[in-house]
Amino acid sequence: MTTAETPERAVGTVAWQVVAEVVQRMQTDLDRDWTLEEAARTSGYEVHHFAHTFRAVVGEPPLSYVRRLR
Repeated sequence: MTTAETPERAVGTVAWQVVAEVVQRMQTDLDRDWTLEEAARTSGYEVHHFAHTFRAVVGEPPLSYVRRLR
């Protein structure tokens, strides 16, 4: 990603918003047993696509993000 690209520009506005919604759910429900499959299902994306998009927006894989929050 170049300095001119934001995560939103790198993945698109809709994908960025979807990931932001999942991040918000993760933050408010840390006791939930989050799996990659569960997070992808929450987003409505296929697992591989979700994992790739999440990392592009957040900068780390989904489960690493949840572990760090905990």
